[in-house]
Amino acid sequence: MKEIKIKKSLQNQYDNYYKDKNEKWRHICAEEKAKNILQLSVGYKFSKVLEYGSGDGSILKYLNDNSEIQSLYGAEISESGILSAKGKSITKLEEVINFDGYQLPYKNKEFDMVYCSHVIEHVEYPRALLREIKRVADFMIIEIPLDYYIGVDKNVQSFLDYGHIDVYTPSTFKFLLKSEGFNLLNELNTNPSKKILEYQWFDNQNKRRTLKNLLKLNTVELKQLLKKFIFTKKYYNEHSFLSLIHI
Repeated sequence: MKEIKIKKSLQNQYDNYYKDKNEKWRHICAEEKAKNILQLSVGYKFSKVLEYGSGDGSILKYLNDNSEIQSLYGAEISESGILSAKGKSITKLEEVINFDGYQLPYKNKEFDMVYCSHVIEHVEYPRALLREIKRVADFMIIEIPLDYYIGVDKNVQSFLDYGHIDVYTPSTFKFLLKSEGFNLLNELNTNPSKKILEYQWFDNQNKRRTLKNLLKLNTVELKQLLKKFIFTKKYYNEHSFLSLIHI
């Protein structure tokens, strides 16, 4: 059987990924991702936790303040991400390892929980990733972006430009998880907060801070609630999906 490992071209792309000046953007997003993880963790005691695809350590930094968590670990393919994580003074961080994207150097069931946030959509072999997490942990929390829409195939290059090679809906992703034998305990659908949208619009996209744009920003959350009320949760498309899974 052919060995599963990340392509050299992808490895080279990610090695320098965290050398850009987008650190503030990653920190804003990481704060919300950490809140989502902790929301799904309520009622469970996860003492030893691993982040699979830990990036620059921004989520680890926020989870470091949680009193239930005693030790944190990270696994990352990007050298620049590892260096950034190690420089964040995360007191509970035991180590951040460089790995091949699939095989972890840990024993079976070593962790109480592994979380994987906005990673699997970048992965060529998602089932291999899920099986390795299943090997090393009792629980998993996984978050994905909901990129699918009708006609998504007409915009393939735009997704490839930021590394998204898999596209999911909540149903297709839950099918993947269940077909691998996972038991889904809880799930959460989310939308970007006003804080994220504000930075996205006015910093990343360089929109002008006009009265019209500010009013539009302030009504986004209300519009999201109205859509849920009118179309019901079943037919409403959120931007992210998370699930707490017993392995």
